[in-house]
Amino acid sequence: MGRSFNTEKAYGICSALLLTWCSERGIDWKRITLLDLARFLRWLVDEPLPPRSPRVSSPPRFRMEKSANAVMTGVNKPALIWDSKSNSSATTTWSTA
Repeated sequence: MGRSFNTEKAYGICSALLLTWCSERGIDWKRITLLDLARFLRWLVDEPLPPRSPRVSSPPRFRMEKSANAVMTGVNKPALIWDSKSNSSATTTWSTA
């Protein structure tokens, strides 16, 4: 993509979250809808984050809405870049932001 390593790594992490979420729910990531993305965004905020350490018992941590929005941006950026470079008229369903 011509981006820095850290940028591509961040996009990959965000995309992995979405792909895992889709897989766990039996959703074909190629056919994801706006409603699915809204559910994914809600899941990002509602799902507790993994504990920082297995030895320390602490209350569950959650993503802030701002962090969830950043994940959504990271999920959408590669799709927009791909669509802008594609010569075909077909675009992915989830790149309409």
